[in-house]
Amino acid sequence: MIRPFILLTVVAGIFSFLCFKQGGVLPGLILAIVAVVPIGLMIASISRRKRNGGQPVPWSPVARKAMAAVGVLLLVGVAYSAYWLFATPKAEKNLKYDSDLRKACATPRKFFPSAAEFTSGGQNKVAVFYDQGAESSPTQLRNPDAGNPDAKDYSVVVCLTDFQKGAKVGECKFDKGTTPVFTGTFKGHVFEARTDKKLGDISVPANPTADESRDCPTLIYIKGKPEDKQIHTKPDTDALQKALSQYAH
Repeated sequence: MIRPFILLTVVAGIFSFLCFKQGGVLPGLILAIVAVVPIGLMIASISRRKRNGGQPVPWSPVARKAMAAVGVLLLVGVAYSAYWLFATPKAEKNLKYDSDLRKACATPRKFFPSAAEFTSGGQNKVAVFYDQGAESSPTQLRNPDAGNPDAKDYSVVVCLTDFQKGAKVGECKFDKGTTPVFTGTFKGHVFEARTDKKLGDISVPANPTADESRDCPTLIYIKGKPEDKQIHTKPDTDALQKALSQYAH
């Protein structure tokens, strides 16, 4: 009986620490209470048994109802805390490289309070990440004409993480095999970099043809057989610029 109490306390304590570390005071407090309650019940039960000559003492109906009510409240609190920890966007203090903005496309998403403020009218620097395929993390689409802006100069992040596959248009050859390349349509969302605000949805066609130098990555980790995966052609540049004209200068 003691082991489940100890396990619950340890697990709740760990997740409470993670919540506090990520700025979640309320979920952290809830989980801290969850961590303490089993220890309190265990101590109370041991104390009651000692006072009764080592024999277990049943709880009164009122006490059982009170503990049931507290249990329900704690379950609701745990559900909220889990949702906050695993599903809600979190602030990310470190923004050193523009590639760090990729975390805005993760689950749960990150936002960057140190990033530039979003301004309406299109005067913003935009970081674009797209689904390159092969089950890799979102890949940054770099604009060679944009120079090398500081990571904190970006105010918009575009996540093209939903790819609707079209026709096969080529192949990428790797040391361990060949992976087919597909065109299609990218869909995703546009976010403010410094907040968790969603600015809009976006749909951009992929390039209709494959170009090995453009679409085949020089370095990529492929788990399994390369021929069982797929690579996606990059988003069409003209279509992307048109879709982002209301955000980017």
